[in-house]
Amino acid sequence: MFVLECMIDILHGGKTQVRFDYCNEIEVQTSCSNLTDTAVVKVPRKMRWKGRPITDYVSRNDRISIRMGYRGYGIEKVFEGYVNSVE
Repeated sequence: MFVLECMIDILHGGKTQVRFDYCNEIEVQTSCSNLTDTAVVKVPRKMRWKGRPITDYVSRNDRISIRMGYRGYGIEKVFEGYVNSVE
């Protein structure tokens, strides 16, 4: 049975600020007509890291890297870019 895995890194100032390996939903769109890739990551509303809400650590223009794959087959980078908004 295939088990999906993900690793999401959010970097601020060149060093890893937040790293988590679960989320509710990831949507990555690749388009040659837009010349850019976009990704939407949805995490639980009450997700906390080091006792504080995740939104305290993530801000616009932070660097984000998303890796996904199946357990036992390895994970690979599917998106790398910058945070556009945090809602």
